[in-house]
Amino acid sequence: MVACYFIVAVFEISSFSGIHFALGLWYKSDEIGRRGDIFYVGLTPGTITAGHLQAAASKNLDGVNS
Repeated sequence: MVACYFIVAVFEISSFSGIHFALGLWYKSDEIGRRGDIFYVGLTPGTITAGHLQAAASKNLDGVNS
C-alpha cells in the first residue's frame, strides 16, 4: 500500500509542476498570474467534487457488469 501512495505522489507532484510549466509557456507574462490563480483556486472545488463523484460511482455501480 505504501508503494501505491508513493506512485500516486510522484504523479501528483509531476502533474502540478508540469501544469505550471505549460501555463508559463502558453500565456504572456502579464497573464500568467491570473491564470495561475484560477488554476490554484480550482484545486479545492475539484478535490471536493472528485470525492463526491467517487462515492456516487462506488454506490451506484456496485455489481454492474457482474
